[in-house]
Amino acid sequence: MQLWPMSVNAQERCRRLIDLFVVSVLLDAGAGTQWQYKSKESGRFYRRSEGLAVASLEMFKTGMFSSNPENPCQVDAGGLAKLNIAAMAKGLQVTETNNIYGLEGRTNLLIRLSTACRNAEFFGKDGRPGNMVGE
Repeated sequence: MQLWPMSVNAQERCRRLIDLFVVSVLLDAGAGTQWQYKSKESGRFYRRSEGLAVASLEMFKTGMFSSNPENPCQVDAGGLAKLNIAAMAKGLQVTETNNIYGLEGRTNLLIRLSTACRNAEFFGKDGRPGNMVGE
């Protein structure tokens, strides 16, 4: 949040956090005992839920879940719909020697979320989970 411009008001900050939390919670399932994630920011290695949390935060910050190049720090229907297994594998640093359980299932869950987010009544015209926060 410290990297966001001061022009980002409290309501938008809350929306961004909800966007991040929804994706993080959906990604947080058993990763297996071998998988690990090396933070691009700190260089530290993380495993299991902690690794999934750091990975989802770093993917969020790069705009992996956003279709809006002007706001990479959001999750929206368009950004989720463009996900695929290869992109998720890259984001989660999955390799033959660093395998994660359920990669396909995690990816498909986020893609299905994109469909749910298209319900403008709950998620607004841009289909963001954070739009559950009212005006």
